[in-house]
Order: sequence, then C-alpha cells, then structure tokens
Amino acid sequence: MSDLPYRARLIRHYALYWGEAVNPSEFLFEIDSKVGRIQVYKFRPESTEQDWVYATVGASMEEMHVPNDMVALFATRFELFVYSRHEVDALADAIAKMAIYPFVHKTYFDVGHTVMGTHGVIPDSHLTDFLILPSLFENSQLRLIHLDDDTHVRILWAIPVTRSEREYASSQGWRALVKAFDDNETDTSDFFRDSLI
Repeated sequence: MSDLPYRARLIRHYALYWGEAVNPSEFLFEIDSKVGRIQVYKFRPESTEQDWVYATVGASMEEMHVPNDMVALFATRFELFVYSRHEVDALADAIAKMAIYPFVHKTYFDVGHTVMGTHGVIPDSHLTDFLILPSLFENSQLRLIHLDDDTHVRILWAIPVTRSEREYASSQGWRALVKAFDDNETDTSDFFRDSLI
C-alpha cells in the first residue's frame, strides 16, 4: 500500500463529511523496531452548532491483532475520530496515542470496546477514558472505506468518558451509556462536562 496516495484517499473520504482539513499534526512512533507515522487532521465546523473533528490518518496502514477466528467478521484496519466542542490542539496527541494502542498492546478495537486512561484527554479534563463506537451522527457511509486489495478500513468514533461512565458501559453495555447520554442531552464533545454516572 503506497503511503502518500493512501493517506490522500483517507483525507478525501473525510472531506466528504467534514469539509477541508486544516493543520495536520504528525506523530512518529516505533513498535517492534518498526517506525510508523500517525497524522491527526482537524476539521473546522461549518456553523456554531457543529463540532470540530479530529481524525487520524495512518493507523490503518497496519492491521490490528485480531484473533484468527474473528478476522472474517470485521475490518482489521481502522482510523479514529473525536468530536470536540472547541479547537484544542492538545487533543491531537491524545487521539494519536489512542491510535497506536492496539499495536502496542497487540489487541484490536471493536464497537463497544473501552480504554482506560491515566490522565485527562486534554489538560484539566476529568474525562480520562475512551469508548469506541461507530459514527452515530454522520452518514453511515463514513464508517467504512473499501480498499483496492479487498480489505476495509473502519472509521471509529473515540468518545472521551469518565472512569465511572466507562465502567457503566462495560457492565451495562455501550448502548445503555449512549441512551443515558441521549436521555440527559449530554454533550459528549465537551471535555469539561460533569460525569453522567
């Protein structure tokens, strides 16, 4: 898979839903003596009712460590995005670290998975953890990119959550947490919001 045309294809896919990308941040990492590159692009909202979007480009250059008996069930490549109420450059670092998590820990992301963090996703935020979901607010075609080699890339929404919200999603299921967010009109793009649980 050629690096530059592939990355350009991802950015074009994102632009269909979020408009033109601005100011990419770039992060280099090394896993098992292999150097990788994750870029995080941000997309400016078109109105005050919309959120900023931060999205990775490059995580899908590698396949996740999906158990062999599950490979046929879903795409083994992914990219992540986060909605943010405000432009917050520190968010790029958090989402880049999330994008390398499956490779560092030799695991995979699927809908409903949660990741426990150690500090706020941005400075002064008490949202430390993440819940992984499909895009629920965009056209469903955003969720999957079909590649020429018959593989697919899943575009997954990483929602910053509190520790108690993550535990609730783990024990009650992600749909229960999403329903609670909906019922309480929780703005999950506000990283300084109160914990719902």
